[in-house]
Amino acid sequence: MIRCNVTGLTTYIFSEGEQYVGEWKNGKPNGQGTYTSLNGAQYVGEWKNGNRYNQGTYTLPDGGLYVGEWK
Repeated sequence: MIRCNVTGLTTYIFSEGEQYVGEWKNGKPNGQGTYTSLNGAQYVGEWKNGNRYNQGTYTLPDGGLYVGEWK
């Protein structure tokens, strides 16, 4: 579980090394943001309560791409 009292635009580096850059509210990613995993996979899009939400793009390390909607 993430515990961070920051609100607004921020860069958050998780203990395992993954990174989130974007809007933060109520201790979680909320709004527009980019999450990058250790293997290079990346999600760019909307977040709600710490989860991928609505429109976004997920790019795999091998170049695979998913553009769509998360719920």
